[in-house]
Amino acid sequence: MEIKNTKEWVGYTGFLNVSFTALFTTAVEIGWRLNSSFGIEDMRRRQPLSV
Repeated sequence: MEIKNTKEWVGYTGFLNVSFTALFTTAVEIGWRLNSSFGIEDMRRRQPLSV
C-alpha cells in the first residue's frame, strides 16, 4: 500500500478466501500489516475507503 498523493509506502494488504463452510461464506478476509511510523487510527479510517 502507498499513500496516493505522495507515493509513500505504508504497508501490505492481503486477501484470503475463506475455505470452510459457514452461514456467511463465500467470504474473503482482508488483512494488512502497516509500517510502524503510521498511526493505527488514521489507517483504520483510510483502508476501507481505498479498497
